[in-house]
Amino acid sequence: MKKLTYLFGLLGLMGLIFISSCSDDDDGGSTAAPSVTAPAITSVQVGQSVDLSFSVTTPGGYKSSSVSQSSGSATVSTEPAAGATSGTVVVSYTAGTSAGAATVTLTVTDNADQTGSQNGTVNVSDSPVPTISGIPATASIVGGNTLEVTAELAAEDGIATFTVVIDGTTTAIDSTFTGSPTSANVPVAYPTSLVTATTTAEIVFTVTDGDGDDVSFTHTLTIEPPSEVELASSRLGLAEYPGFDAATNTLTMIKGITYILDGFVFVNYGQTLVIQEGVVIKGLPGQGSGASALIVARGGTIEANGTADEPIIMTGVADNLQGSVLNESNALWGGLIILGTATNNECNGGVCGTNIEGLPADTEPRGIFGYGDTEILGPNGELVDENGADYATIPTGGQEVTFTEDAADDSGVLNYVSVRHGGSIIGDNNEINGITFGAVGTGTEVEFIEVWSNLDDGIEFFGGTVNLKYVVLGYIGDDFIDYDLGYDGHIQYALAYQKASTSVSSDPNFGEHDGGSSPDDATPFGSPIFSHITYYGADADGLQALVFYRDNAGGEIWNSIFHNADGQILIEDRSGEDSYERFLAGQPGGDNDNRIFISNNLFSDISVGGVDLANINDVFGAVDGNDLNDVPASTTAIQGAFGPINAIGAPDFGTTGTSIFVPSQAGDAATGGADASAVDPFFDNVTFRGAFDPAATTNWIDGWTKTAEVIQ
Repeated sequence: MKKLTYLFGLLGLMGLIFISSCSDDDDGGSTAAPSVTAPAITSVQVGQSVDLSFSVTTPGGYKSSSVSQSSGSATVSTEPAAGATSGTVVVSYTAGTSAGAATVTLTVTDNADQTGSQNGTVNVSDSPVPTISGIPATASIVGGNTLEVTAELAAEDGIATFTVVIDGTTTAIDSTFTGSPTSANVPVAYPTSLVTATTTAEIVFTVTDGDGDDVSFTHTLTIEPPSEVELASSRLGLAEYPGFDAATNTLTMIKGITYILDGFVFVNYGQTLVIQEGVVIKGLPGQGSGASALIVARGGTIEANGTADEPIIMTGVADNLQGSVLNESNALWGGLIILGTATNNECNGGVCGTNIEGLPADTEPRGIFGYGDTEILGPNGELVDENGADYATIPTGGQEVTFTEDAADDSGVLNYVSVRHGGSIIGDNNEINGITFGAVGTGTEVEFIEVWSNLDDGIEFFGGTVNLKYVVLGYIGDDFIDYDLGYDGHIQYALAYQKASTSVSSDPNFGEHDGGSSPDDATPFGSPIFSHITYYGADADGLQALVFYRDNAGGEIWNSIFHNADGQILIEDRSGEDSYERFLAGQPGGDNDNRIFISNNLFSDISVGGVDLANINDVFGAVDGNDLNDVPASTTAIQGAFGPINAIGAPDFGTTGTSIFVPSQAGDAATGGADASAVDPFFDNVTFRGAFDPAATTNWIDGWTKTAEVIQ
């Protein structure tokens, strides 16, 4: 069919698409006048009808609309609700009997009688124009999902092009059609992002025929925030999950959305997990390979930045955070595991091949920690099952990585993170700790973290050098702080709070301090320094020991309080290499780096076998292996070294709420603290003992910890 000559002048009218709004706002209204945005030029055949969608903004509240046209007829068919501040006005336009360019003018009036208008242009053709069908005018979708529609196109003059414009950005779908077909069905997929508030996207579909006639159809998509997003275990790590940014290899967990972990969810090598303040992460229940946990593999990064007002909470799905589970409930899910390449004696002199505790060693090679090994990774940092299915060559987009020792290994940030009700059982003597650090280095920032009601240990370190400040451990089933394999970091300001009924293991300790493992004399021995810890026990708490040094472990405890607990600080003395060797190494003139040293600590209401200790020397002892009834003669030397530099006293704790952990300014803990910053600049120089400043007006555990909530 022939085109009329008016089309040659149509280009001069193209500027009418978005003519500036003409407003009658001389009435001095305090709000802005309405603004109107016209749709793109569309085409219609003589005598036929087409809908035009005008976007309107009415700060003064929508009142009414009117329409005029240069030819044909037009009526308002759809308009916003009265008082709305934005929306869409749909004008139904019917072309007249003559071809040409028609102008349709929409005028909008607000509640202050201010007006705004805009001109839209319609190309009226004497030949049939293309049509678009199969797409609804509106739809709603939950963010993170994909809108999928099929555009049904028809054009007697043959389809030339089809374009999709999403919020002003053109997306090529199938811009050319071989052979100019008269009909085509084109699938369109629009992936949406996770959102925290309802938002909309405008999608404009335009088809053009062989004679240059075009028709546009506007679809308005409403995107709703999801209440939950489930993350299933994946070899690709974060890459399969909604919201993953492939350009930066980053997934951001958004405040207002609850994330459900179904299985072992990994942050693979090269990937970053960003967790916004206030995010809640919940793990599904399960044991063995069916457990759920969040694992940051070597080379992955976690950026968990909560605040005191909006902490990041990790818990089980049964916990609605409103008391749906008992305070003592544990093993509702796994826990948090972070792996790095920092110093540890498992790797010393050889290649690491050890999976971290809490992960099945035979099926999950991403659980390896440490250094000295070379791995072939897929394009998303994935390792595969080592049982005969490893990559033999580097896959497309993959790489070969050699993991090297880095004491300053940076696995990211944990700030104001509370991990609750964890500890799924993987196998015999293999449970998931609340938080596990496997060879994590000093480049990792960890401050204000809590583990609450975990079946196994609160925090366990497998080597590494990571430093921690402001740590809360409550209702722990086994050891509150456990370290192995040469851990050599620092901890300042920590609370270990026990309730008797929550000691569920056969040998719980406030601290289980282990050194090497096969052999015990592997170096480095492990010599972390703890300062300003409050170990707060309960009657009949079932502790094996306050702190138990074993397997050639060293370590130092300064400026701390041990209160209301049954047990001693024990140092293993057996034939061969043992922790007693670390004690001897640290005696005057000895090794300051791999020693046991306990100084400036206050002991209050400590008993052994139900008998209160009145002599500070009795707090310390040696033990042959794990037989607490076998007391070697070396006990005398240990008591002679540590008795004079520690004390039995009365912290004079408060009596209500979290003040029960805070000493009185007149109590024995208010003074006597040594300057730990002289040992390492990581430490603050404060003169009180224990985790809490007697002179502080607020308690740093209030407002964000489960511990504070329970104590209140």
